[in-house]
Amino acid sequence: ALRLTGGRGGQILLLKADRRTLLRYLGEGEAIADDQEVPADAPPWVNVIREGLVGRLEFKRAGPSHAPEDCQVTLGIPLLARGDVLGILTLRDLSEVWAKHDRAPFLEALANLAAHALHNDSLYRDLLRQKEELCTLIEVSSDITASLDLDEVFKRVVRHAARLLRAQAAALMLVD
Repeated sequence: ALRLTGGRGGQILLLKADRRTLLRYLGEGEAIADDQEVPADAPPWVNVIREGLVGRLEFKRAGPSHAPEDCQVTLGIPLLARGDVLGILTLRDLSEVWAKHDRAPFLEALANLAAHALHNDSLYRDLLRQKEELCTLIEVSSDITASLDLDEVFKRVVRHAARLLRAQAAALMLVD
């Protein structure tokens, strides 16, 4: 997007699960650190997230001139996938051609492609996690049913439950 638009910097900010904060996913030429969080309800991002529309910010550069080329334009483009805003693509200090309003639909389409890729990656990771859990359950059931000794079965249940839940300690208590 930066190469295409001639922007001097940009970043992708993703909404965290709480939908109250944005976390920098990646960026180029921006001052926000990788682990720095940005409030999602703070201007100018709140309108981009709430309305799902491109936000345009114009800043005057320092100096006595008031020429149009002394204006720095930053766009905040929502990352929309399946009707949900996943985050924001920001592009800073765009070239004059790309700073115009009529170019926003193209940039929105580009951002939406990125949002769908992020959404699909999230679904893929969820499927991998579910697959791992199901494989573990199959392994556990095979291991547990391999013994007829009740004490050995209980030990295996506790061991596998602790491993599956990534717990440091586990206990099995039977009701008398």
